[in-house]
This record gives sequence, C-alpha cells and structure tokens, in this order.
Amino acid sequence: MVKRTPPLKNIQRTFWKLLFVGLWAVPSASGAKHDAVPDWVRSAANQSLPSYSSEANAVVLMEEINYSVAPSGQAVERVRRVVKILRSAGRDEGIVTVPFDKDTTLVSLHVWSIGPDGHEFAVKDDEIVEVGYPGQGNLYEDYKFKSVKAPGRDPGGIVAFEYEQQQRPYLNEKTWFFQENIPLRSASFTLELPAGYTYGAVWAHHDAAKAVDLEKQRWKWELKDISGIDLDHVLISIMY
Repeated sequence: MVKRTPPLKNIQRTFWKLLFVGLWAVPSASGAKHDAVPDWVRSAANQSLPSYSSEANAVVLMEEINYSVAPSGQAVERVRRVVKILRSAGRDEGIVTVPFDKDTTLVSLHVWSIGPDGHEFAVKDDEIVEVGYPGQGNLYEDYKFKSVKAPGRDPGGIVAFEYEQQQRPYLNEKTWFFQENIPLRSASFTLELPAGYTYGAVWAHHDAAKAVDLEKQRWKWELKDISGIDLDHVLISIMY
C-alpha cells in the first residue's frame, strides 16, 4: 500500500471515492496558449450556479482527471481544475499547490485566474515556487511542492490550473476522491488502459455511477453537485 502525504487544502480529496483495481485515463490535450486564459476556464467561469450555504467559502466549478497507463505500468495523470472564490475566507482555495517527488515527476503546471472585476491573469513559470515538505526529515527529503498564490483570488474571482504528472505506481490501483471541504459542481475521471487489460471498480459511501465507454480502452465517470465536508487532512491510499 502506498500512502500519500496529506496534500494542502486546495488539492485535498476527502470522503466519497471510487477505487479502481486494474490499470488505467485519457490525456486531455490543452491546445491553449499559456499566456491567455483558455476557453475551458471561461466556460466553467460563466456557468450558472445554485445557491450555496454561508458555510461554503468557495466552489469547484469543474475538475477533470485523466489517468493513462502504458503497457510498462508507468502512468500519466493530467488534471484540470477551476475554483470560484465565494467569500473572503475562501481565498486560500486560490493557492495552487501540487506535490511531487522522484517517482511522481511534475512535467508541467499552468495557472490562470480571473479577478472579480473580470481582469485576466496568466501566472508565469518563474512566479511558481518550489518548496520542500515543511519540517522534512529523512522520510520526506525528496517530497516537494510547486506552489503559487494566484492573483485575483478575492470573492467573485476564478482560479484555474492544469498539470501533467508522471506516476510510477507500486500497485495496480488508483483511487478517485471526488469530495472535499468545499462544494464541487462537476467532476470527471477518465481512464485509459493498455490493450488486453481490464478494470474493476469499487465505490465507497456513494451509489455506483455507470462509466461511459469511450471505446479503445477508455472509460469516463462523471458526477455533479457534490456537497463539501469539513475534513482538514486526508490520507489517500492507492494500490494497483
């Protein structure tokens, strides 16, 4: 069993989950210039939202996870995420932080934001800092983060990012955590397996959702309007 150290708040996953036993997610080509806010960010930002309680400080407008496994067993994870800040207490949700180590190489990270006044920002690569795990000793000496405080992260502001990360899983298992501390409007997980592989799916604390067969060893799960829960730290265990 591989145990991932609890991520920081803006990328933490919590309670409801889908567990895949097998090998896997389809890469989502960006195609967008990184000096401008991509269309997929604007599309998420312009959607109509339901009313949220006063306890909801931010909402995830969309999150797409694409997980692809090669015949060698090495995987590539691609993530897109868009968050809207609802209240001042939600400004921390605009801090983008992605962990990595020698076995989970971070290939790319791009961050954009839209201020409450509509002004658009594209974070430059040299504005993203690399830091070590706080108080790290021998156990976490190779564990690091790429992090940036996105501009315009005030009530009404939008923060978005996408990254690509190589994975070298020790076990044939991947867990999708689709609930966290803030509400989530739309979440999807796309899985791609090498030829000759199959998967098994186990759901926890949620009714099983049927996968859409995208053909050519690709499957997609989608969920809508997931409520948030108040858990500050979660351990994510992954096996396959």
